[in-house]
Amino acid sequence: MNKISLIIPCYNEEGNILPLFDELLPVLKEISDRGYSWESVFVDDGSTDQTANYLKYLQLKHNNIFVVKHDINRGVGNAYRSGFLHARGDYIITLSADREIPPQEITRVIDLLESGEIFVNTNRSERWGKTLAVHLKWNIPSKIVNSTVSGIVSRRIKDVGSGLKGFHKSLLNDVRVEDSRYLYFPAYACLNTVKFKEIDVEFRAREWGRSSRRPLSLVKEVLIETPRLFWHSIRK
Repeated sequence: MNKISLIIPCYNEEGNILPLFDELLPVLKEISDRGYSWESVFVDDGSTDQTANYLKYLQLKHNNIFVVKHDINRGVGNAYRSGFLHARGDYIITLSADREIPPQEITRVIDLLESGEIFVNTNRSERWGKTLAVHLKWNIPSKIVNSTVSGIVSRRIKDVGSGLKGFHKSLLNDVRVEDSRYLYFPAYACLNTVKFKEIDVEFRAREWGRSSRRPLSLVKEVLIETPRLFWHSIRK
């Protein structure tokens, strides 16, 4: 029986944990009905609110929920890395805790992995074209990053920053995840396999909380990682 590991990083998401899991339950049941075993690995990246208590509550109710806790906030890339180190699944699915992408989209990612894709990325197509302030703060920088990455890997990637991704665990033997590198994870995956697919998924505005990411952190990651990605691409 194949196993699916669902990795969910969390940082100060106390208002999203239980609603997210309520949405996940029917998806996890469908996964079980399709013959998979599953585990959900929540990585609490140094939350200072009640996130840890809500995760403990879920863990007590479900024996296939695991919680990895960072004592301090180490960044989303390191949170995913901790989750990957814990994962025991043949397929790994990542999902953000902010509920911006409906968990129901997970089954479409699994369908593609079953059909032979090694890495499945998702594009939050409805994210583009919100208010002018959001457009200037996030959309323009994101589009620049996506265009830069696409040029380097010679394949169009519309949304490197989407939280919903799926891939074969074996890919982690070739792609090392670090905090600064995680933004470009789809690009490194793309360079390591020809079986790469990107699909459009539904995007919803946050109902609770706010993103911990800031435009300056995005700029920093781009400045650090773009030269590395380019060097890696010419060595392939």
